Amino acid sequence: MLIAALRDLQWRRRRYLTAVLGAGLAFALGLVMSGLHNSFAWEINQTIAATGTDAWAVAPDSSNPFSAFSPVQATAAIEVEASAGIDEADPVVIVRHAIGTVDPVAVVLLGVVPGGVGAPAVDDGEPLGASGQIVVGDALERDVGETISMGGRSLTITGIVDDATLYAGLPVVWITLGDAQELAFGGETLASTVAWRGDPAAVPGALRGLTNAEVRDELLVQLGSPRDAIALMRIMLWVVAAIVMGSLFYLSALERTRDFAVFKATGVGTRSIAAGLALQAVVLSLVAAVIAEIVGTLLVPVFPMIIVIPGRSYLVLPVVACVVGILASLAGLRRAARVEPALAFGGP
Repeated sequence: MLIAALRDLQWRRRRYLTAVLGAGLAFALGLVMSGLHNSFAWEINQTIAATGTDAWAVAPDSSNPFSAFSPVQATAAIEVEASAGIDEADPVVIVRHAIGTVDPVAVVLLGVVPGGVGAPAVDDGEPLGASGQIVVGDALERDVGETISMGGRSLTITGIVDDATLYAGLPVVWITLGDAQELAFGGETLASTVAWRGDPAAVPGALRGLTNAEVRDELLVQLGSPRDAIALMRIMLWVVAAIVMGSLFYLSALERTRDFAVFKATGVGTRSIAAGLALQAVVLSLVAAVIAEIVGTLLVPVFPMIIVIPGRSYLVLPVVACVVGILASLAGLRRAARVEPALAFGGP
């Protein structure tokens, strides 16, 4: 029976190949959706890691340093740094801004003390050093030495940081704390947060402390709707693949009605027929999964958003594909189970 199933694959290979390509494309898009869903957390982790910060302190009524609408006094960093367990603390300004006046590009702006907590190590060029300089994420697609305009000021790019984005691809840029205070607070000595390195027993004063994990989780909550929509799209693509495979097996079962009748008439049980259909489903699903992984990998660099496909997705996809294929084969199995052996002796 299993050999007959493989021979049927060979006999109807063109039809099966067409269906496998359709299912493989649906699985590939599902794989890309998994990478897009994963990229939200990935970019947050990358950007926070670039700041070299262990934790953050914000005003009591602020939920997150990256969306802190209640500024704190920059001098609060002195009190924080004096606390037991804290090695270093600096004020940081975090706001959304735009670069350029013609076709402006939205960015997430961090104002930091050069060489202090929050200032990134660059992957190309030189670190932030003085007023009038800016370090940018590579997503901005600018080069070291270029001059850009921000808030009516000209800033020279001194360094590039790889993989520094937030909010589904917004580039992150760093300027000096003083320049950021001029742009965001009109020169007042305020900050969005106090970033520190160390492990204190408690956050001093009225400030509220947040770990990097808490910051990441809060940012992901803010992105909840887009992430839920992507997860739903991934499930719908799996359903599409199941429909494609199910239609294929059902139509194939209709054509093989006489074959099933002959099998039953010669003593082949329904379980053996089901095993043959399951074998076809597994073979076709694995081929579809391989096609999906190849196509999905090729789509990553050309997709207009950041896609980070986790390694486990490449391992899970063949399993999911096989489950979808086996469930889809039930359409053909139901048809085969209803075939009467006497049909084998009927006329054409």
